[in-house]
Amino acid sequence: MFALDGKTSRGARCSGGRAVHLFAAIDQGSGVVMGQCAVDVKTNEINAFGPLLDRFDIIDAIITADALHTQRANADYLSGRGAHYILIVKGNQPSLYRQLRSVPWKQVPAADTTTDKGHGRVETRTVKLVQIPARIAFPVPRWRSRSPAPADRLAAPGSAGRPCTRSPT
Repeated sequence: MFALDGKTSRGARCSGGRAVHLFAAIDQGSGVVMGQCAVDVKTNEINAFGPLLDRFDIIDAIITADALHTQRANADYLSGRGAHYILIVKGNQPSLYRQLRSVPWKQVPAADTTTDKGHGRVETRTVKLVQIPARIAFPVPRWRSRSPAPADRLAAPGSAGRPCTRSPT
């Protein structure tokens, strides 16, 4: 299970004085950063999503990311690579947000609930699992499986810190 997240480094600066922004893939089991890249000054994390994950074998992996990455292109990319995803839906996808509000969430039992203290507040997170209704217009991954998973599933040695860019095709 990979968590994707971006952070702006405190104190580190690029030429021109701009803060360094890194985008990383973190193994949620161990907390280890498996790969990261500097986000180019003329772009943002959205453009780094695929290039960062291109470094990994993600078949059957679960990828989590914040609302910034809840994009159809990212969902299509993950589905096409055989991965599953958990993406946050907020106002950046108003149509999808409106559609998901029509799901009868109060009738869905909680699969997991956690409560933590962070950022000066108590946060409670609840996970509910539902089959997405066909009327929801967002790409849904297809079930794929392979067994056994290879030991070299993660990043190639030395891949951390490479720029997240794709070669022109």
